[in-house]
Amino acid sequence: MENFNVMIRFPKDKTGSVVTVTGLEENVEDAKEHLLLLAEEYMQDVIEKQEEQDLLNQYTRRTAKPLEDTAKGSRTGYVVKGAPWSGSEGDEFPAIGGPANTSKAPTWGPSSLGPKL
Repeated sequence: MENFNVMIRFPKDKTGSVVTVTGLEENVEDAKEHLLLLAEEYMQDVIEKQEEQDLLNQYTRRTAKPLEDTAKGSRTGYVVKGAPWSGSEGDEFPAIGGPANTSKAPTWGPSSLGPKL
C-alpha cells in the first residue's frame, strides 16, 4: 500500500483469512488501523443495506395483494360514484338551461334578435 510504504499480501485461496502487512513497524500499525477502519465502514454499509432491504420486504409484504385475488376477479378497482357518466340513460349530455326532454329548445341571446317560438 503506497500511502503507508508497506506491502500487503492477501491469502491466495478463499478459505484463508490471514492478511500479511510488512514494512516499518510504525507504517504497519498505521496501515493496519486504516484497513480496520475501511473494514468497519464496509460492514456498516452492508448492515445498513440489509436493514433497508428488510424494511422494504416488510412494507411490500404488508401492502402487496396476492396475484390470485386479481385473477379471480375479487378486486373491483377504483370506483367513482356520482360521476356525470354514471347517470341513467339519456343523462349523458344534459341540456343547458333545462331538462333534455322539453319540446322547446332554449333560446340564446336577446329575445328581440332571435325567432319567437
